[in-house]
Amino acid sequence: MGALRVPAVILCLLTSGCRYTGLESGPRAPSAETAALPPSAAVPDKTRSHQLWWADEETGKALFTVGDIVRFDWDRQVFELTRDRAMDLLAWMTGPVLQHRGFVVRDREGVIYRGHFVQAISSMGYFGPSIIDMESRPPLFTISGGYPSGGGPRDRDRFSPRLLAALKKARALGAIHEARTPAPIDSIYTDLCGERDGLLVRVQYFPETFRIGGEARAHVFFTPSASAPTRADQLEISFSLVGNGGKFRSKVVLNNIPVAVISEGVQICKFRPWEAAPGSEERSLKPGPGQIAAVVSLGKQEGDEGRPVRKIEIPAREVTILPPK
Repeated sequence: MGALRVPAVILCLLTSGCRYTGLESGPRAPSAETAALPPSAAVPDKTRSHQLWWADEETGKALFTVGDIVRFDWDRQVFELTRDRAMDLLAWMTGPVLQHRGFVVRDREGVIYRGHFVQAISSMGYFGPSIIDMESRPPLFTISGGYPSGGGPRDRDRFSPRLLAALKKARALGAIHEARTPAPIDSIYTDLCGERDGLLVRVQYFPETFRIGGEARAHVFFTPSASAPTRADQLEISFSLVGNGGKFRSKVVLNNIPVAVISEGVQICKFRPWEAAPGSEERSLKPGPGQIAAVVSLGKQEGDEGRPVRKIEIPAREVTILPPK
């Protein structure tokens, strides 16, 4: 059966305020493989990144490699990704708003096993390795034996000896305990904006990335209408930041974005909104309260010029501007 598509507005309502409970709270005796590398020693060998990777089953595009894994607890089948790559994976997991997405674990010999990312609202079962959104707490992700429960014929696929050997060779094994877990990745969503019978847009911001001098991050999600397809051939996304009690203003414009991302469902945006825009009362941004807003602009190329087709304004959300590192 094919993957089911859920309207973004329904998914947003169903998943808001969810608690993640994927990790066991009590200590657990590690196996010999995990005990051999305590958390402090779990330093992945990034030179082996090309030898083991997780990919989108449909497109073959790599989602992350063993070099992106901070540590992999083999006994519990919980792994930690670098924070930047974990955010990338979140975009893939929620981009097209599917209840199921297939992934495949590969090495240079071929496929090790296939699995699914599953939205916990899904009524479709899967009898194989599953990353269930409600059981993970990014940057930690839990691989279950199936959905809604394990114990099926492919439950043990996730314990492949070939995968264990590759993780061990890359020095990626390490114990993960509740008392020493990384801070969860927090995010804030805007409301859905746009036309109910046309294109709908919402934005996910990651507060920890709004640090002066670094790259701020936002994921822009698109829900196009099948009855009113987008006919634009130009896409531009701009972000406006207000800080210093309204005395600092900046604007960053991201253009030349492929229009194909609308049908793909998501665009990852990284930008540096720290330089004052013309007319800003103050030229330097200070740490403290701020507001971030976005505008999605669609256009149509006509001759040598572009003609505006649609503009979707996403209201501002409050963020805290963090000091430079």
